[in-house]
Amino acid sequence: MNKITLKALSLLILLPLFVIASPDARVLFVLFDAGETNALLPVIDTLEEEEVAILAFGTSRKLLNSRKQISLDIPEQVDSSWDRCKPLSKESVQKITQSLHPEIVITGVVSALQGQFLDAYAREGEVTLYAYRDNLNHGTSGWYAFSADIQRHIPASENAAVLFPSQMTADQFKGEPYQRLVVGKPSFEKLRNKLLDPEFRAQARKKLGIENERLLVWVGGYDEPGRTNYTNALTLFKRSTLPSNIRVIFHHHPKIAENAWSLIEVLAASDIIATYQSSVGLDAVLCGKQVLYFVPTEDKEFTPPIELQAGWATRISSPEQLMEALQHQSSHENPLEKLGLPLDSISRFQQLLKM
Repeated sequence: MNKITLKALSLLILLPLFVIASPDARVLFVLFDAGETNALLPVIDTLEEEEVAILAFGTSRKLLNSRKQISLDIPEQVDSSWDRCKPLSKESVQKITQSLHPEIVITGVVSALQGQFLDAYAREGEVTLYAYRDNLNHGTSGWYAFSADIQRHIPASENAAVLFPSQMTADQFKGEPYQRLVVGKPSFEKLRNKLLDPEFRAQARKKLGIENERLLVWVGGYDEPGRTNYTNALTLFKRSTLPSNIRVIFHHHPKIAENAWSLIEVLAASDIIATYQSSVGLDAVLCGKQVLYFVPTEDKEFTPPIELQAGWATRISSPEQLMEALQHQSSHENPLEKLGLPLDSISRFQQLLKM
């Protein structure tokens, strides 16, 4: 791998795109969003540095900024403000793909530019292509329809597949021509091991200064351009009155702000998770947490996630509903088996990567 001089390193923050690790790597990850980045990091961490490269776009770029970086100079500034529906220029895609020659490409399915790289490497013919859908939820409109379109950039080939976190999610796409493989969710596997460890929970609560109180963690999101759905939900939460024995900690989406504590720490210390729309909600349900979704009555665009549809979480649209939910926590079946969510995801990815 080429050495980066101190002078070049000082200029990295000025360059619009980062390629993390070796440009001659065998495995290339093309990442954009926080969900897919966090989901795949446990897999990336099992790879040797010289065999992996990461094209870090959008929020992923911010999450991975502490890792060793090699720059590619293109005119676009693809940071967290980049519209996920906006493609890169053909010239930029061509410049990058001519510089990186992996054997395996793994992308997410949350941005138009990921579809561009799947198309570009598919034309090379000898590259194995995987598109990973980290979200366990599914739907037919909005973001769900958009991500389904990105999945269709995967060709119908033995050397290509869409990777799903659960059997239930994969079953929603039975009619598609591409190969479907269930691989689980590596970040959930890591999260579950931590959240079910009583010693780690005790350490986390001590670090956060939680004694006998019940801890409610608001897991933050953000508004899509031109919308205020998230802000309205947060306002509903802030206007609600909580019992005196409940302490609240806000954990911001990485696109919005830095956090004093890691997500794993606050989840481990928590008793209740509150949010508007976050994949963390289902992760928390699967680890036995009480989960509340704050959705104003007037919000007609909200798509209920699977945990709400199945009754594993509670929708809150008024302060009265909040008080009732806090006093009467519902019990439900463990949804792991119903989802068909494997707990050996890292080893499944390792098999795909021929490790």
